[in-house]
Amino acid sequence: MAQKEYEPCHVARYALELSALVNKFYNNIRVITEDSELTDARLILCKLVNTVLEKAMYILGNQVIDKM
Repeated sequence: MAQKEYEPCHVARYALELSALVNKFYNNIRVITEDSELTDARLILCKLVNTVLEKAMYILGNQVIDKM
């Protein structure tokens, strides 16, 4: 949609909404638990979200930093 309409705001809005959702998740749900399978699943989810956000930033022409 963003590419066809030449409107990168769609990508930016998606990245912002995803970031907000993941922030809520991270603040309300323990990622590291005593259940190793659950921990692995949640870590994979976090890694996948990170990948999606990195790709969104690349599409928008923003450089992603590794550390603050």
